[in-house]
Amino acid sequence: MELLNFEVERREVRGKGSSGRLRRSGRLPGIVYGPGMDAVSVSVEEEAFSRSLFGLQGAHLIQLRSTDTELDGRQVLVRDVQVNPLSGRAEHVDFYAAPLDRRIEVSVALHFEGKAAGVGAGGILQPLLRELNLQCLPTAIPDAIVVDVTELGVHDTLHISQIQLPEGVTPVGSEDLALVTVLPPTIDKRAEEAATPAAAAGAAATPEAGKKPAS
Repeated sequence: MELLNFEVERREVRGKGSSGRLRRSGRLPGIVYGPGMDAVSVSVEEEAFSRSLFGLQGAHLIQLRSTDTELDGRQVLVRDVQVNPLSGRAEHVDFYAAPLDRRIEVSVALHFEGKAAGVGAGGILQPLLRELNLQCLPTAIPDAIVVDVTELGVHDTLHISQIQLPEGVTPVGSEDLALVTVLPPTIDKRAEEAATPAAAAGAAATPEAGKKPAS
């Protein structure tokens, strides 16, 4: 697991007015909270956050860098990001300081690798999940779960019980959970049905070979 580093600053002034001024200056308001600590209001550089953390697949452990001694070196997860529904830009971020000795539930991206045998036979690879909910220590969060689909034939489905998870990482929920399948080749039935009457009409209109049409 890669430990990401990110700069934050403590902010003392709170409220909507302060948050608006922060955003106009290119910074994003946020909060750092967790067991055993008082919540701390922070700000981060919006461009750096959008480039490094906003939109990351799955959960990632982040080490904060700050001139504030209470924040510097603290390891956190991005717990929530409030997004402006019109602009699509982040407006507020919650950092959760998870205890490093307690298992937590996280979402980890699935990466499908290889060419399924069924795809070579004309089938279509159909992922059923893009992320997987797992339990593990914060320091053991996988960057991604790699799923080899090479052996999948048409109509085959791969379940979570059939893949190898990293040591100390367990799935949340049923081990019968389906991850990916190979669908059979498809035919555009509407085109087929439309072509059939036309072909029949054409055959009826065409005289048999060697015969003269009736006059």
